[in-house]
Amino acid sequence: MTILVEKNVEQHASDGVTLRADVYRPDDDAAHPVLLCRTPYGKEGMLVAVEADAPLLTMVEHGYAVVVQDCRGTGASDGVFRVLDDEGDDGVDAVEWCAAQPWSTGRVGMFGGSIRLDHAVRRRVPCTRGVRVIAPSVAPAFFHGDLAYRGGAFVLATALEWSFDRAEDQRSRSTGQAPRYGASRALLDRAPLLPAPELDSPAGAHYATWLAHPDRDDYWDAYSYDGFYDRVTTPALHVAGWYDLFLGSTIANYEGLRDRAATTEARANQQLVIGPWSHANRLGRFADRSFGPAGMAPAGLHEQQLALFDCFLRDGAPPLAAPVRIFVMGRDEWRDEADWPLRDTDYRPLYLHGGARLAFDLPAGAGADDAGADSYEYDPRDPVPTLGGATLIAYELNEGPVDQRANDHRADVLRYVSDALTEPLEVTGPVRFVAHVSCSTPDTDLTATLSDVWPDGRAILLTDGILRLRYRDSPSAPRPMTPGEVAEVEVDLWATSNVFLPGHRIRLDVSSSSFPRYDRNPNTGGVIAEEGEERMRVAEVTLHRDAAHPSHLVLPVIPVRAG
Repeated sequence: MTILVEKNVEQHASDGVTLRADVYRPDDDAAHPVLLCRTPYGKEGMLVAVEADAPLLTMVEHGYAVVVQDCRGTGASDGVFRVLDDEGDDGVDAVEWCAAQPWSTGRVGMFGGSIRLDHAVRRRVPCTRGVRVIAPSVAPAFFHGDLAYRGGAFVLATALEWSFDRAEDQRSRSTGQAPRYGASRALLDRAPLLPAPELDSPAGAHYATWLAHPDRDDYWDAYSYDGFYDRVTTPALHVAGWYDLFLGSTIANYEGLRDRAATTEARANQQLVIGPWSHANRLGRFADRSFGPAGMAPAGLHEQQLALFDCFLRDGAPPLAAPVRIFVMGRDEWRDEADWPLRDTDYRPLYLHGGARLAFDLPAGAGADDAGADSYEYDPRDPVPTLGGATLIAYELNEGPVDQRANDHRADVLRYVSDALTEPLEVTGPVRFVAHVSCSTPDTDLTATLSDVWPDGRAILLTDGILRLRYRDSPSAPRPMTPGEVAEVEVDLWATSNVFLPGHRIRLDVSSSSFPRYDRNPNTGGVIAEEGEERMRVAEVTLHRDAAHPSHLVLPVIPVRAG
């Protein structure tokens, strides 16, 4: 097939700004359904982008016209890029433009990873009848709960570096100088976090705005996708990784649209794929853990996406793929499932015991030699370094399944480990940590990390979470802690899928910081973005684990499958 490529095709947004797109389509006189992607990262990059979906030219060879458009103020498009503010309207305009072209059948689908599709679908586009199907990879559902904040803690490294790079893009456009990507460690270490003059531009101004809205409020609701699932009419293929910073959102989007989408067709045609990937690594190979050849995209994923497009853009056969495909770590294999969470899940509490142990039996009352609690001091001037997880810390590639032993020397990390397993134990689904905690200050953070301890000693991170204790009731309603009072709180570790093999152990690490992934809680109870180091306080944190206060993990245990 000969592919016709048209560069910088102009489309005028409803406010008159000229947006430009590259169009790839079969070189014939026929009309074709259109697949649209809008990106702030430069449309030419989509030719080589490693998305967990069908490659761009493969889509054209399959009979689609593909339109890749630069968002306003980026690439070849005119205007000023303002994060989140214009993309809903521009996305609707782009869909209507695609549907009206003479080479278009009028049917439009959308695809792309991360912000590429999120920018377009937010609020308006999935409710536009011209969009028949979407294929979002690693996309947010609620910006407050993933990109900017998690458990109430500011996701510092990702938010700062991403915002810095967008500001550099804009500086480069205005000066002609090459952008200097990657915020320095000095910017991450700065306290207070504001002012941030390096981000004083329309493309970076959102950083200060995000910090000014630590609670989930009307500002965040205006940008959130999870508040209008019941208006969405589009079937979708949702793709994420166990170590992706939007894993929680991807699962929420799948579950929300499966249950609440506006039409029976949309509810019945939500698909979910989760691999052993981080946001930037789709190969399944990390320094401390490799998932082998199977760790790459599963066989048939490209075909799965094209089948979904064919069904709803070309009246093709119904998609044959299972609704859910997951990579089960430990066994390092792909598996099809009927739904998520898995229907045969047994949510089992794994309790903290004295002697730094984890066990499935309830703790007894505290004895003479065991106070039934463990304590540590958290000093925000000396935070626990981030060791991997669902993050995007580009300057040191600190992401994914990282060995946690580098922090074993620290007295401000509590470690609990199970006995070596004698039988395989599969944990697949949402993971929670229910903690009975007290502290000496009106606020602090609580982090929880679940790891698989291998016979060679490696403690490979599976999933983790954080809770800013002032948000223990709600992300919208902060409430200070009463020093010394025990509170039952819950830390959301999102989800994982792992078989702990015989000889392996289950490990839980508990602390109050993971820096620079999250901002440092100064423990004062004040406005964190405005607190300098001179106001930071040391917090004594006590984790209670007796019969009256049974702190525990909640593990989604799955009966061992054949194979």
